[in-house]
Amino acid sequence: MHILVTESDRGAAVDVERRLRQGGHTVSRCHDHDAPPFPCVGLCADRRCPLDSSIPVDAVVTVRAHPYPRPTTWEDGVVCALRRRVPLVVAGTSALNPYDAWTAAVADDADVVEVCDTVMRA
Repeated sequence: MHILVTESDRGAAVDVERRLRQGGHTVSRCHDHDAPPFPCVGLCADRRCPLDSSIPVDAVVTVRAHPYPRPTTWEDGVVCALRRRVPLVVAGTSALNPYDAWTAAVADDADVVEVCDTVMRA
């Protein structure tokens, strides 16, 4: 399955991304690990938005390192995915989740692969 991964803070999703890949999933990101939060890869001349890929995105996972009451600039892909009706899994800290009304599931970092699999089967 193809999963779009975002994070509230740079580096917050490294472990989740690794777990998803080990679980057999294709992982895409809106921002390269060493790039600033703007622009996203979809605005870069030599890149393409994962949501515009020929491989459909089956779920979006945002890894929240802190209980922010609003989305962070690193999470801009969540909104893009939600507008396309891609199910959202929130991992890490889910307190003050600004996406609560659109969240399909909440996961711990340890069970994120299982939760994603369940959400994508639904």
